[in-house]
Amino acid sequence: LNVNPSNIGLHQNMNRVLRLARGTFFRWISADDWLEPGYLSKCVKTLEDRPDAIGLTTGFTLYSPEGVARWKHYRGEFPSSGDAAQRFERMLWFYHAGDAIYDPIYGLFRRSRLLETGMLRR
Repeated sequence: LNVNPSNIGLHQNMNRVLRLARGTFFRWISADDWLEPGYLSKCVKTLEDRPDAIGLTTGFTLYSPEGVARWKHYRGEFPSSGDAAQRFERMLWFYHAGDAIYDPIYGLFRRSRLLETGMLRR
């Protein structure tokens, strides 16, 4: 168990978890989240079938404390353009799309590629 001796903040904690992780793929998950059976194996297969892809994100359902489910079906453009700049712009758009669309930070990624980035910053 690797517990931080003090509160280092959300982003630094997420970066620390990434640096401590091992394996080919990586996914952040919060304490109040869960994954449906078969979710990870389906995501891993998708990335294995697309060696050019760095990561993927999926839709999700939010539940209120009373157990009421809320989700939004996204009908817009996905980051699948042949132009890398357009794909990146679309991924950034998802950060501001709303809390029940897609959240790229909670996707599945190739860990080695995440480690090549500037990591999470606030």
